[in-house]
Amino acid sequence: AEEIEKYTEEENRDWTIKQPKDIEEGLRLSALCYTKALDGRNLSQEDELSLQRRLGNVKNEQGVFIMNQATSLIQNIPADASNEVLASSLTAAEELLAKSKVILQEGI
Repeated sequence: AEEIEKYTEEENRDWTIKQPKDIEEGLRLSALCYTKALDGRNLSQEDELSLQRRLGNVKNEQGVFIMNQATSLIQNIPADASNEVLASSLTAAEELLAKSKVILQEGI
């Protein structure tokens, strides 16, 4: 950690050395790293294109991950679920799908 602190500003340390707690956070941190790299100066056109593609790949993975969460949510609704449980589950799935759509579009 001390070695990393030599090369990072304090405001950037939280995400640069953070261990992700789950897959979703790992993908989010990966996207943040690629975004920060794209903000760098003196990138060759080839490097910039490579970073943009990698960022697009991460955004695609994020979107699909969230879409799979929505699918799992719907598939795990019990057959005897009340209308209230069914309605709240469908609302939550719609919100996840909307989030997924936004993230997938960011990757284009």
